[in-house]
This record gives sequence, C-alpha cells and structure tokens, in this order.
Amino acid sequence: MGAYGPAAELKIARRHIVEGHVNGEWLGQDISDQTLLVDLMETEKQGLATAIHHASSVGRALARAARLIVLVEHRLVPLFQRTFPAADVRAVGPGTKAAYGEAQAFAGVQHLTAVFETDETAIRKNFVPLKPDPARVAELRARYRKDGRPLVGIAWGSSNPGKDLPPLTAWRGLLSRPDLRFVSLQYGQVASDLKILTDGELARILHDGSIDQLVDMDLFAAQVAAMDAVVTISNTGAHLAGALGIPSVFILGDGFKRSWPVEGDRTPYYPSAVLVSKRERPWAAVMEDAQNHMGSLISAG
Repeated sequence: MGAYGPAAELKIARRHIVEGHVNGEWLGQDISDQTLLVDLMETEKQGLATAIHHASSVGRALARAARLIVLVEHRLVPLFQRTFPAADVRAVGPGTKAAYGEAQAFAGVQHLTAVFETDETAIRKNFVPLKPDPARVAELRARYRKDGRPLVGIAWGSSNPGKDLPPLTAWRGLLSRPDLRFVSLQYGQVASDLKILTDGELARILHDGSIDQLVDMDLFAAQVAAMDAVVTISNTGAHLAGALGIPSVFILGDGFKRSWPVEGDRTPYYPSAVLVSKRERPWAAVMEDAQNHMGSLISAG
C-alpha cells in the first residue's frame, strides 16, 4: 500500500514483543565510528530476491558507518562486490557468526526499510542499479545479437506450485514478433516448454545452455543485462532485471504478493519496470497488455 517504512517498523516492533530486543540492533542511530553489519539473508528461506530487492540501501548504509560488512547468499557476492566496492561483502555460511562478532551494530532487511525505504519517493530517489560484469555483458550481447534485432529475455515458469501463471500457449502472441530476438531466461529443464511456447519452431527462442542461474548468478546477471528488454513472471530474474535497471515487464497473477504494490503498474524499487497484473482478466488479455508494454519499452530504447 506504499507504507514501506511504517510497515517495517511494525514488523520490528512485533519482533521485539515476541523475541525481545537484541544488543546492537541498528535503528538509525549514529554509527559513524562503528562497524555495521547488514544481513540480507537472515533466514534460509529469505533467498536471493529479498537481497536484490533491498540492494540500493547498502549504498546508503555505507555512508552512515565507519565500516560496512554485508552478508548475502554466496551466488550474489560478486555482483554486490562490484556494485559496492567500499563494502566488505561476504557469503552467508560458516563465517557468519564471526562477522557478527566484528560489528558493533547490525541491521536486517526490516531495519534498512525502516531507516532508508520510508516511502516511494525515498526509494525511487536512492535507486542504485546493480553492476554486472561489463566484459561478460558485451560478449553475450555480441553473440546473441548477430542479426541486429533487439533482444528480449523471457521467463515463464516457477518451481512454486502456488503461483498463478499464464499457460505456455498464452505466450505465443508475444513471441510471434519477427523483428525481435527472444532469449530464454528460464531456469531448469526447458526443452518441452520451448516446443509449446514456439509451437514447434524452436529457432524463435534462443536457449543458452551454458548459463545456469542456479549455479552462477553473476553470469546470469550479465545475460539479463545484455537484453534490451525483459518480460517475465514474478521470480528472482524479475528482481534482478529490475535491480539492473533493464526495461522490463513483470506479469503478476491474481493474489496478494508482498514484493509488489497492491495497486498501480509501477514499483519504486525498480524504476525501469512495468507491472502487468491479471486482475481476474483472461490470460489472453493480460499477455496482450504485456506485449503492448514491451513494444513501448523497445521503441523507447
């Protein structure tokens, strides 16, 4: 509903009631002479998307502390190191306890939101795009765009059975444009999906088997950054495309999702993205809407 800061404050207050206060918890006080630890993976379930979603606040935290340690899932370490070279970026794991011991103050996602992400204006103003490996981006872009057509990355599936997703056949209208080069950003085994998506014309979608986001997220970030536009369901790739600043269309099914605004077609966390929500419409209408937005993004680019 747009009340990002107050919502985070309520979550912190609830934690205090249930678990009590913890020494060193950072709530915006002066730490200019201290080491701050920012933990972007406080639980095993708090995967990559959460860290990516709140990445811009790392830059703001850097300005508030004498030294900053950032904990992220191991696949995000290169991307965060490149984006925030002044921070000490480490992988969550065996060294986590020692990292906490080095800091005088610590902050999780809710603390960052309460301090830095108070409202849409503050979030949008302080957006910092993540930095992919420029050499990898250039290499992939040159390899994919041999015929000069704009590159559009797509992702359509999820391992989460609870997501409301368009059927594969609903993508065919969007994929029918001959003036665009479509690239699969989908993880997992996709061979059977590609046959359905393309109605058997497999050449319509480029699938690069050398890239596996589940193994090398930094290479996947370079692949996403090589695109002229991205059209995807809500997944980690959507957050990554938005955080990289790539013009994107995010297709959202019915049902409440904490990552996205309840109303409107924009999110302050990703200024380059357009949200296309189902809102109980037929999937054909939703995908037509997504295609129109994609066309506008390509034309604007």
